[in-house]
Amino acid sequence: MRRKERLSRPNGGQAKRTGKISELGLSAEERAYLREAKADDAWLNSRPPAFWEKYAEQYVAVRFQQVIAHSKSMQTLRRTLGAQRIRFVTISFIEDPSAVVVYAL
Repeated sequence: MRRKERLSRPNGGQAKRTGKISELGLSAEERAYLREAKADDAWLNSRPPAFWEKYAEQYVAVRFQQVIAHSKSMQTLRRTLGAQRIRFVTISFIEDPSAVVVYAL
C-alpha cells in the first residue's frame, strides 16, 4: 500500500488560480508588455489581405501595433531586433495566403 504524500505550500492553503496578470509574479515591465502583446495580436489578426500578401513567408516583429522589422529568416530578424536593443516584441510567421494545404484522409 502506497502512502500519499501531501505537498506543503508556503501559505498552507490551496493554490488560487485567478488568471490575473498581476498575480503571475512578473515585473511591471513584463506585465505592461503582456498587455501590449494582446493588443498587438488583435491588431495583427485584423490586417487586410494586402498585409498578408506583403509579408508572406516572413517572420514579422510587431510592437505598438506596427511592424518594426521583418525577415525571411528568424536569425536575421533576431539580429535586427538585437541591434535596435528591443527587449519585448511579438513575432509571428506569416504563411503564404495563396498556399494550398492538402490533408490526406
